[in-house]
Amino acid sequence: MSLSNEEKKVMREMGEDELGGKLRECLNDKKYLVAMDDVWSIEAWSSLCFHLTESMNGSKVLMTTRNKEIAAQANPHEVVGHTDSQALVYELRIMDDDESWELFLKKTFGARDSTSVCLSKALEELGRKIVAKCKGLPLAIVVLGGLLSTKEKTEPSWERMLAEDSEIKASKLIHLWIAEGFVQRRGKEKLEDIAEDYLYETDPQKHGSGGWKEGKWKSDVLSHT
Repeated sequence: MSLSNEEKKVMREMGEDELGGKLRECLNDKKYLVAMDDVWSIEAWSSLCFHLTESMNGSKVLMTTRNKEIAAQANPHEVVGHTDSQALVYELRIMDDDESWELFLKKTFGARDSTSVCLSKALEELGRKIVAKCKGLPLAIVVLGGLLSTKEKTEPSWERMLAEDSEIKASKLIHLWIAEGFVQRRGKEKLEDIAEDYLYETDPQKHGSGGWKEGKWKSDVLSHT
């Protein structure tokens, strides 16, 4: 289902109960697949389940999360009457330290391998701290490497990337996502508009911190990538 910008604006202004009612109305008597990407809390999952229609027609819910506890607690058949005997959990393999470091150097310096990059001991230590905070997630490493590729390769510059409450221009983050191919086309919508939706959906303000400020994205960059 594709929504116009005006429809999106209206939906963003709706309360949870009103949105839930719209969801039930849309899914009623239909076989559906609902995808929830990067779920931050079990409350978000429970809120969705409360508004889903009970269905025995093979409807499914697909959820991604970086929190194992949320994956373990999400038990859809108990909440919305799914016929599955259990919720299936598929754990993606994360990159190890060496793979993460190689990807970071490739995105930050355009290097083919780590042997072609010569860093000072201090800068390498900072770089490895940045990579460690990405916890083996390729998307986080790619985004941060792309950001650092546009900055000075100095200790102060990289130290700022490690700091809490870092700020990134929203337009810069959007263009980076598009350039890396993270934004998937959706009908006739502009990629920039789709990317803005991504930013809205991952707004840290929903989780108690950060958010938009004068056209910038303010958050712990490493945690919310």
